[in-house]
Amino acid sequence: MRAANRGNALTVVLVLLVFGIALSFAGYHYRQHQQAKQITWQDVNVTLQNVEDAKQDLFRSMNAKSGS
Repeated sequence: MRAANRGNALTVVLVLLVFGIALSFAGYHYRQHQQAKQITWQDVNVTLQNVEDAKQDLFRSMNAKSGS
């Protein structure tokens, strides 16, 4: 009787351990996915700087073509 109870308890513990590991991996994957689609201020700053550079290039090009 005790051996059967011990076996059942061990099975329950192992099932809970496997479930916990699977849940942990799912949480990790979700967190990585959320971080990958997050936009930082640094990204915004770099994009705005690229836009400003492109505007300056465009105005230089327009001025060069108009002869000013």
